[in-house]
Amino acid sequence: MVKFKARPISANLDPLKIRNNLYNPLGVDLIIATPHLLASIAESDPYILSRVTHLVIDEADSLLDRSFAPETTAIVDRAMPTLRQLVLCSATIPKRLDNYLAERFPNITRITTPNLHAIPRRVQLGVIDVSRDPYRNNKNLACADAIYSIAKDSSRHDVAPGEVDVKRIMVFVNERETTKEVADYLISKGIDAVALHRDSPELRQSEMLSTFTTSEPMRVAKTLYEEAAVPGRRRLPNTKVIVATDLASRGIDTLAVRHVVLYDVPHTSIDFIHRLGRAGRMGRRGRGVVLLGKGDRRDVVAEVKESMFMGQALV
Repeated sequence: MVKFKARPISANLDPLKIRNNLYNPLGVDLIIATPHLLASIAESDPYILSRVTHLVIDEADSLLDRSFAPETTAIVDRAMPTLRQLVLCSATIPKRLDNYLAERFPNITRITTPNLHAIPRRVQLGVIDVSRDPYRNNKNLACADAIYSIAKDSSRHDVAPGEVDVKRIMVFVNERETTKEVADYLISKGIDAVALHRDSPELRQSEMLSTFTTSEPMRVAKTLYEEAAVPGRRRLPNTKVIVATDLASRGIDTLAVRHVVLYDVPHTSIDFIHRLGRAGRMGRRGRGVVLLGKGDRRDVVAEVKESMFMGQALV
């Protein structure tokens, strides 16, 4: 077994001490960092990447696009003279990334799944038209109703004598400010929900995330659900919900998730793939629900549904 001396880089580490290995006299084999922080350290000390032999860029479609691209490409450029291997990992390859790879690394070896950019048929997609009665464009109410329906369906099936399964559900929104608004509304309806963004309480985030990244089943006594179903109680004991932006659609192995609710229609088909990809991981079946409001792109949703039915790529 190979043992590595690894150190995650954080903002309170001295770049000079990292370069001179003062944090570890025996040296550091592996460094894990975000592009912004590593690029800023390399900017202050251009030689800090001069001995890098292997560079792995995870979530390459994001780190080589949007706001991360300048920092990521700067890191690659500084490390290139000594690099022996560059590995880029990504669940999706948008055209911009594809063009970048073809131009910069024409001889790159590609290892891809035959179903790249196609959402597996084991994941089903339903649509709730929020513009109609009884919602009248109240997405919060439609979201709570969708979660209650999932919980009710779960309560019909005993996974063990007198016990029902706890459903772990992810709700995706487009804007960070919306996460707390939706989570607070769900909490008011008796649903155990937490908003996941960089300003959320860290302890509450980690506690909820730990229940979403384990394959261990969670169960509650069926009597608890039945007691909570009494009108006026407003409590749903067999669900846990994370409300998040695309921050949670990548890099989190949500093994326990079978249901996702798309509170907002994603901006791109790439975002559709990543959000729906949180459900039905590792060959399991999953289901997504899109809340389609008055101003949302109905043609995009229809195109995604047709592509999923035909098993075709979305990009």
